Parts: sequence; C-alpha cells; structure tokens
Amino acid sequence: MQTVHHTMGVVVRKSFGVLICALLASCGGSDTRTLTEKYELQAQAEAWENHMPMGLLPGQEPPCTALIVRFSVTTDQALPAEMSAKSVSLSKGAAPQWTAEASPSETGRTSANTIEGVARGCKTEAFSEGDTLEVSVLINAGHEQSEVKTSVRLYAAS
Repeated sequence: MQTVHHTMGVVVRKSFGVLICALLASCGGSDTRTLTEKYELQAQAEAWENHMPMGLLPGQEPPCTALIVRFSVTTDQALPAEMSAKSVSLSKGAAPQWTAEASPSETGRTSANTIEGVARGCKTEAFSEGDTLEVSVLINAGHEQSEVKTSVRLYAAS
C-alpha cells in the first residue's frame, strides 16, 4: 500500500509542476514589445531642402543648405506623459545617411495621442531631389527607446 501511495505522490507532484509551468507561460513573462508596438505608433513626415535665396553681407559665408523634416507620430490611445521625440534619421538603403535632433522649440505634444516636430541640419550629397527616403523618428519614454518609420519623397523649396 505504501508503494501505491508513494507513486501517487510522485504523480501529483509532477502534475503540479506541469500546472505551474503552464500557468507561468500563460502570464507571458516580461513584455518585450517596443514602444512602437505597445502603442501602435505611426509616423508621417515630409522632407525638403531649403534652396530659398538669402541676403548675405559682403564677406559673409553662406550657411549650409538646410535639410528640414517635419514629422508627426500618432496613435489611437493616450501616450505616456514622458514620451517624446528625440531625433530623426533619413536613409536611402540600409544605414542612415543623415541624423538630426528634434528641435526642442518646435517639437512636442499637440494632443494626448500625437507628437509633432521638426528636425533640421545641413543637406547631404547622399540624397537628390525626388529620392524616396526612409524616415526613422526616435521616440523615448522613460528608459525605453523605439523607432517609428515611414517613407517620404525628398523635394526642394526654392
């Protein structure tokens, strides 16, 4: 009789162990989704080179031709209060060829679910007017960062 009782104890312990493993697996463990995935973030952008004429004083060097990116990041849900846009990168291919910080004075919340902003810097010879570029907006919330991507056609304002 002890043998049967001992065997039942082993079966119960094994069943309990399997039940605990199944319960822990159903909890999902840690959340490894990116901010983009958690909040279903979507980006829109436009990019242009500023070729507008400007007046210069005699002997004054002209500044670089500005490359300007206006962007918005939206979702259908409320964003965390600490979420912000940090920078914008442009690429034509695998690696970014242009990166600029989001302008603090021109970037921020426009609603509970939208961040809009501007990034600007000097143009790069890697891009030409009419190119289709991939835009990556770097979003930060707490200790997490994520990129929200879209594509744009580069144009020139003159």
